[in-house]
Amino acid sequence: MISTIDNRLVDSYIDQQIKYKNEAMRKKELANDRTHIANRALIIVALGIAIGLALYLALSGVGNAQSFEQTKKNINTTTTSIQDQTTESVDSSSEIQETSEDELIDVDSLINESNKPNATNNLAPVSEENVVRNYVIFDRHEINEGNVSSLWVGRKYIDENTAEPEHLWCYIDFKGNSAIKEDLTLVNVINNDRQVVNFTSDLLRKMGMSSKRANQLVKKCGI
Repeated sequence: MISTIDNRLVDSYIDQQIKYKNEAMRKKELANDRTHIANRALIIVALGIAIGLALYLALSGVGNAQSFEQTKKNINTTTTSIQDQTTESVDSSSEIQETSEDELIDVDSLINESNKPNATNNLAPVSEENVVRNYVIFDRHEINEGNVSSLWVGRKYIDENTAEPEHLWCYIDFKGNSAIKEDLTLVNVINNDRQVVNFTSDLLRKMGMSSKRANQLVKKCGI
């Protein structure tokens, strides 16, 4: 006996399995495509970051190079200025630089000024018989070393016609901001009697210089 088998159910089952397999493969391909796109996006972002970082480093290097070049120029300029100043400065072992100024004090003018009537001080006029006129000339030497600002040499004459002074002395002014100047007599000569200061450690410390420099000042007095 020959029986007829209906293959439609089998065919339907096979078609359904094929569809399931095709759908699974399509989903897998889509997942792979998404992963591939994400990886490419990450690669592009990483490349962009790398390129931006490279540009930043390149620009920073150029800026640093320009800054270094400018700093080098400034250093060279400063060095040249210091060298010029050093060339023009006086060696510390050389003699003390000085500028001499002669100041003539006219005692007559001072007396006349003192004899002028003062509205606030009614003093009696000075009699000409009691006036003693002396002429004093000062030589000033600019020192500006240590605590010493200047050196003075005074010469006192009996009158303007006298060739030789009767009294000579030499002193220094100390630096200071106060109105009252402090000085120190280095040499004093009266009637050929010459007296020179004795430089103690306290005096040298106050002058702010060595014993050798202090003795150079005494020689610079010239009296």
